[in-house]
Amino acid sequence: MPRFVHYLVTIMTQSIVNLNRMVASGPIIFKYLDFL
Repeated sequence: MPRFVHYLVTIMTQSIVNLNRMVASGPIIFKYLDFL
């Protein structure tokens, strides 16, 4: 059971990190699109 919980926490952490990266890179992508 603890292994399963650890697995879930790892997935949630990776999802949060990916979301933070997407939010952080959002303005850069929009600037690039405006540049095009």
